[in-house]
Amino acid sequence: METLADDERLDLARDISLAALVGEGVYNFGEVLAKPILAELSAAGLRWLAELLQSFNRGDIDQFNSIVAANQSAMESQPALANSMDALKQKITLLCLMELIFSRPPTDRNIPFADIAAATKLPLDQIEWLLMKSFSDGVVKGVIDGVEQKVDVSWVQPRVLEPVQVQSMLEKVTVWRERVGETLTFVEGAGVSELFN
Repeated sequence: METLADDERLDLARDISLAALVGEGVYNFGEVLAKPILAELSAAGLRWLAELLQSFNRGDIDQFNSIVAANQSAMESQPALANSMDALKQKITLLCLMELIFSRPPTDRNIPFADIAAATKLPLDQIEWLLMKSFSDGVVKGVIDGVEQKVDVSWVQPRVLEPVQVQSMLEKVTVWRERVGETLTFVEGAGVSELFN
């Protein structure tokens, strides 16, 4: 990469970014953001494109909408983005769903449609469609209960995590470890009392 001219490096960084954003089945933006060449975007005045990638990595719909509103003309100058706005909105919504699932403890993956609607900013009547789309794209697995309006999630596609997400995971593991310790103490105490009865 060091042998490329500056304009070639910028073109490559932009092309990688656009391909990831509009590419079908690309949901792991942490891998894309880990590419050192993407630093070229910030240096060349394409910071909005780097921020757009970050919003996808976080599943942050509000940040996505803000970037789109603030950079409308720049986005329209990129035909790949301009012609794919509906697909981009679908993808960010799926990523938001994945982030919602990831942020919940593994013991709390029975998620009401209302919670998903609030996070994704979708009307309640579109949540079942979103879940079916996430299942068909292979990013989420679970069981949809349309009558009770909830989904029981058994799996979400793994992805490269940012430091904030790693910290969140560490906190979850710490809580899990404490619960296991409490359960062990309870079981040991119950076992001793059974011996004396």
